[in-house]
Amino acid sequence: QSLDHDRNRNLSSARLKQAIPLIPLLALLLILSVWFTYGRDIHVRDKYAYVQQATPEQLAENLSWAPAWWANWYYLGRAACNSGTWGGRHFGESCISRAALLNPRNLHIWKQLAILRWHLGKSREAQLAYNRYVALLPASARNRLRGIQELLPKGI
Repeated sequence: QSLDHDRNRNLSSARLKQAIPLIPLLALLLILSVWFTYGRDIHVRDKYAYVQQATPEQLAENLSWAPAWWANWYYLGRAACNSGTWGGRHFGESCISRAALLNPRNLHIWKQLAILRWHLGKSREAQLAYNRYVALLPASARNRLRGIQELLPKGI
């Protein structure tokens, strides 16, 4: 009985020694299977060109991949605004506001936000967004804008 026990122990030890080199191979296979299953999404969903062309459903799903990427919020907001509904415009405004918070130095976001808020009747918030837009303009563009505003009638 002792000989059988020793022989079984030696066989188990030999099998374990043979299996150890397979562990890195199994790990590599696992990594490759995950890569080929999800790898394409990783290299597609975080591209600017993808979010520009994505459907609202794809953009909403993309938020689970990159919730802090301003472009997801911006283009989801634009799509919501284009829905033509009042609720869609309000949701779009909140999405574009989130994009502005995530990318506060993007003057195009602030300009869009000012226009959208103006159309929603949020004149105070529109003015704040417009002021932020103007502050982000290069000095030469800011001076040209002030010159044009001086020519316009008051209140515009």
